[in-house]
Amino acid sequence: MREPGFFVPPMLAVTAQEPFDDSQWIYEVKWDGYRCQIHWNGTLRLYSRQGHDLLTQFPDLQDAGTFLPFPMVLDAELVAWIDGHPSFAALQRKEPVPHRLIVFDCLFAQNRWVLHEPLATRRALLQERVQSAGPLVVSEAVDGQGLALLHAVREQGLEGVMAKDRHSLYHPGQRVRFWQKFLAEYRQWALVPYVSRRKHHGGWLWAIVSAETQLPLGLLPAPRSWSVPEELQQTSADMVPLKPPLHAEVSYRMLTDTGRMRHGRIRRWRR
Repeated sequence: MREPGFFVPPMLAVTAQEPFDDSQWIYEVKWDGYRCQIHWNGTLRLYSRQGHDLLTQFPDLQDAGTFLPFPMVLDAELVAWIDGHPSFAALQRKEPVPHRLIVFDCLFAQNRWVLHEPLATRRALLQERVQSAGPLVVSEAVDGQGLALLHAVREQGLEGVMAKDRHSLYHPGQRVRFWQKFLAEYRQWALVPYVSRRKHHGGWLWAIVSAETQLPLGLLPAPRSWSVPEELQQTSADMVPLKPPLHAEVSYRMLTDTGRMRHGRIRRWRR
């Protein structure tokens, strides 16, 4: 293969059917950011998952290579860091906040590509040669305890867990079963006090409000089986109250900085 500087399509994970423990697997926090690839051989290159340059978008990371003592290619996640937590919304908005490169795999070290070495070997190279310094953070791995880590992730409101077979090789550009992601899911009871006339793929939108705080959680598409009351069809108002409001349990991956659900859905109704 070529020397560092030429993009290698990243290996991708499948979503696990069920979270699990396995002594032959390691588990890491799944961070909510942009997948990226760090190349350092005296010149720093930072590639997106699709192979696009990221340094022009995140110039505060220009000096990240100075914290790497050797030519290396590293797999990482770029996150915006606010008050000790990642913020995907701040990352998307390109806000002037600190950014971190959370490094979790080593693809090139000791002047050779190590894609065909097992993950355990690649992780050992990573830990020997990279220290958490400047914007670089070496991802911590837990042996065999995926369920406990997922519980801790949920307690902190994070995105999920990455599970990886310690014997796995690195297959560029492939989605493989020996890397699996456990996505944290959060639930709460909510009210549907309003319906929006704005159409969503031909349907209506429900305004979802937290039953506990009364704060808005976002809009979700009404099920196609929902029978629209005649009075709603006759009004021109954008938001129409439902009387009485509906009660539902909603699930979502995470809440944004503004308290809105990401990947929200209605799970069940309270009669």
